[in-house]
Amino acid sequence: MNYELLKNHNFDVDGAVERFAGKKDLYDKYIKLFTTEDSYFQLEKAVANIDYLAMELNVHSLKGLAGNLGVNSVYNAACVMLKEIRTGDKSKAVG
Repeated sequence: MNYELLKNHNFDVDGAVERFAGKKDLYDKYIKLFTTEDSYFQLEKAVANIDYLAMELNVHSLKGLAGNLGVNSVYNAACVMLKEIRTGDKSKAVG
């Protein structure tokens, strides 16, 4: 795994590996699986269908996964979207 490349793309590799008890091989396994995570695809479908309940469930899952894996750009976007769905103008969550 090219950790420098990930770090250059705003991944918190060090923090994530620490959350994986220092096990880089385990982190590598899950970062690879992240690209096939179903919650992203389900979120796309929920947005297309304007299904706010499904959006909330899937963006919450995606936020947790991204946060644990140190995928900061996805985590930060998911935080904003989740906040808008839960407490703000829901139309801003998809706008």
